[in-house]
Amino acid sequence: MASGSEDERRQAIFATVMAIPPGRVCSYGEVARLSQQPGLARFVGRILGEVDGLPWFRVVRAGGQIAFAQETQKYHEQVSRLVAEGVEIKNGRVQDWKQRYWQGY
Repeated sequence: MASGSEDERRQAIFATVMAIPPGRVCSYGEVARLSQQPGLARFVGRILGEVDGLPWFRVVRAGGQIAFAQETQKYHEQVSRLVAEGVEIKNGRVQDWKQRYWQGY
């Protein structure tokens, strides 16, 4: 379990998400791990849903699946932003997952 205050945990998540390069993606679980908060993938998802200004769209489920339902505006926004960065999405999943997956600094 992660240590530190919730604000410290949030800041670590923000720093990790901001470090994901354009055209690359990372899973919620990997963001948690890189933020020294292994096992807190759901916390990462909650935080990303609450904060503006982060490249949240670069964070997807493990295996490259978009987390939002396909009929939602957020799904289409995430897909559009990723495609604009050169990430191919097919059937709600990042293509070339191994090449696109970012595992840290």
